[in-house]
Amino acid sequence: MLSFMLPGFPQTQAARAAHAGPGESAQATGIQPGAVGEIAIEGCNYVDNILTSKGTYWLAGDTSPLRPYASQLVRIVVRHVLHSLYGTAAEFVRFEKTLPPPPTSLNDAVRDSYRWQRHKNPKYGLRFAVPSSFPATEVERAFERPEFVNPQGTVALASYEIPLDTYHGPDLQRVRIFAGGHFAIFANPEIANEPSCLQFGNRYPGTLSWRMIGRTRYRESVWGGAAAGTGYKNDTFHTLQHGLCYAITVETAFVNPGNFDGGCMLPVITAQQESDLDRRLLARLAYSKPEIALKGRQALSASPIVVSFTASSRVADNLPVTSRVTFSWTTRDADYVRISCLHPNARAGIPEPESPAGSKNQAGISLAPVPCQDTALDYPPNGSASVYFYNWEDDPIEVAVTLTPFSRATPYPAENKTIGITVARLNQFPDGVPTESKNISILGPSSSAGPLVYKQGAQLTVRWTDSLDSDRCVNLYLVQDQTGAAPNYLTQINRSRGCVSPAKNGSFTWTIPQKYAGSGFRILLASGTVSTALSVRFSIVP
Repeated sequence: MLSFMLPGFPQTQAARAAHAGPGESAQATGIQPGAVGEIAIEGCNYVDNILTSKGTYWLAGDTSPLRPYASQLVRIVVRHVLHSLYGTAAEFVRFEKTLPPPPTSLNDAVRDSYRWQRHKNPKYGLRFAVPSSFPATEVERAFERPEFVNPQGTVALASYEIPLDTYHGPDLQRVRIFAGGHFAIFANPEIANEPSCLQFGNRYPGTLSWRMIGRTRYRESVWGGAAAGTGYKNDTFHTLQHGLCYAITVETAFVNPGNFDGGCMLPVITAQQESDLDRRLLARLAYSKPEIALKGRQALSASPIVVSFTASSRVADNLPVTSRVTFSWTTRDADYVRISCLHPNARAGIPEPESPAGSKNQAGISLAPVPCQDTALDYPPNGSASVYFYNWEDDPIEVAVTLTPFSRATPYPAENKTIGITVARLNQFPDGVPTESKNISILGPSSSAGPLVYKQGAQLTVRWTDSLDSDRCVNLYLVQDQTGAAPNYLTQINRSRGCVSPAKNGSFTWTIPQKYAGSGFRILLASGTVSTALSVRFSIVP
């Protein structure tokens, strides 16, 4: 007989029978045990315990057969179940099988589309229906963007919240796996041809595919992301109907069941179920000839021309604000234009194209800097955009910024116009190099034996101590004295290695490159903005 070491458990057969838990019998589980006293339990497998809907079973014995199925929903057989106020313990007997997660489905209000609320907008040639449980909302979320390549002229036709109870299944009332979403419809009378209508603004990279829903063919872009344990899926559909370009967006959010104890017992919303929601919503859209005047088809023989392309400055100084250069352009017979830049070491942040009409989102928010050659966004045929340039090299670089016109989704590189921008080297100390010594003491190099002179290609070793316990690491910079001014920042000499630790007693050896020569050089040590020190002066000679 296995003895459990948890205090308070009944130790006699009669006492164990009196403490038997609900559902712990062959009759209750529907499973015939292999021996007297054996029962089957189902729950999330954490190897040394099983979390069931009725509580946790702590397992004794060899549980190694459970390791390949960790965090999965399983059925196992146990015996000698003991209950007390301290918990439940049992002896593991054998693993039986893994189980699928509980099923979910769309609720009845969504599945019964004949009871949806019907709407029509003859001005824009649209009839549609939505579930009565979907409340109307304003178009104000960043994800509710139609991603037209030319956002000018965008009209928001409808926007609805997708409520939390759109899906139902076991335990969904306790834990909301579906975190809601939004459904919106847009039109853009400025886009006059199908090839341009079926393009997407590449603010977010997505997977492109074709989708037939009823008799309507859509170009679909799917992208997603995750934050704080919640995954987001964004579907955007484009179609040209009766000469008018439409966009439909479906944004949904799902909480990761793994964030919860017993998450493997929670129902899972499958990709097929997500796709089914998209299909049901789009199937109730019908298009007719709009009442508004449309731009009309662009002549196939018309080639787009860049009339003008200018920059507010030819120099970006690499500071957070004044590194911005505003480009302006005008074109003729272009559906949209693309801005791109080219340099192997430059980085750029390009603000998002203008938000659609009715949106509370404002244009001009810079994207995180990305490699310059990976930066390419589509803009209206006439407009402007600001680009933030970053140069993490030691010397200024020249960046080529190119404007390419597009017609019917075809680029015309022969009509490109390019502007060269000089991007200054990165200055880690735009407010001036600190000259005060605080907390850091430099042990070497030392000038006690006379002036220090190093040859290009020689190695210079810096040694230091740091008295501030909270300093974790130290960065080292090359600066050079200037007459009547603070030292001039040149470069970060430990950039390739990263911040040097430990800070308390450290050293770093730098190989002096050929590019530096002269006198008045010094090494600046800094840990954040609190601890700093300047080395003695030294010269560099060929």
